Amino acid sequence: MASGALSPDNGIIVFTAGSLNPALQEIARVFRKSHRPEVDIFFEASGSLDCVRKVTEQGRKVDIIAIADFSIFEQFMVPHYSDWYAMFATNRMVLCYTKASRLYTKINSDNWYRILLDKEVSYAHTNPNLDPAGYRTLMVWQLAAKHYKQPGLDRAFSQSCAREWIYDRATDLMEALKNGLIDYAFEYASVAQQNNLEYIELPVEINLSNPKYTELYQSARVNTSGPQGSIVEQIGKPIVYALTVVNNAPHKDLAIEFVRFILGTVGQSIIESAGLLGIIPARFNNPANTPTGLL
Repeated sequence: MASGALSPDNGIIVFTAGSLNPALQEIARVFRKSHRPEVDIFFEASGSLDCVRKVTEQGRKVDIIAIADFSIFEQFMVPHYSDWYAMFATNRMVLCYTKASRLYTKINSDNWYRILLDKEVSYAHTNPNLDPAGYRTLMVWQLAAKHYKQPGLDRAFSQSCAREWIYDRATDLMEALKNGLIDYAFEYASVAQQNNLEYIELPVEINLSNPKYTELYQSARVNTSGPQGSIVEQIGKPIVYALTVVNNAPHKDLAIEFVRFILGTVGQSIIESAGLLGIIPARFNNPANTPTGLL
């Protein structure tokens, strides 16, 4: 396994959301050890929107794309770049902190929104134009305004979150939190667990985790940047991860074999050990176009 400069000639290439990277790296290690020791698997982690743009705008070669929001495939990939995808894991939004964070001894699941607006406190999130965790943070703020009956709370959050506290990469966001540059960060529960961070559980009505609240989540809307200066509206929904093998994958058969392993018992066990919740069996947007053996 490797990362960095990638070539379509030297193994399976995977563009992955940062929050999936640790789990997929471990799945790849087990896959190679037990099934395909001769196959190299190369990972490049970034925000999910960035993963897709590497293909749709930059024309880069890749075998597998694994992202944190299935709807991005619908918006940018289907059907020209891929005609199927598998939905295989879920997550939830939380508020991360450390024991060096200001007011950490006072914050809890009931008062977090008031603590964040204290003038002494700083908080951050990822870039909504690159990373679903970024636009999901803004959705959490909108839903919090409704849940706590605090009109304008989302605007107050936006105004108090300085531009320099919006990070392009989740890894940079986590490093800023660990190094004390910020006090709190909105991220996925799995990312908090993988980084051994403290975190506040947000109410299920706002953490984008439960299909029961789909209609409520859909009331949250965020505009993000699309191709050629266009605007793409992201609509709130339960967090669902998805992956696909692109239509012109250089190593399509091997990539499908690896996807089968990811979606299988061993892969899903590793997914869950990384703090995500697996969807078992995986759901497919278009079973008729899904490769044989994955259904």
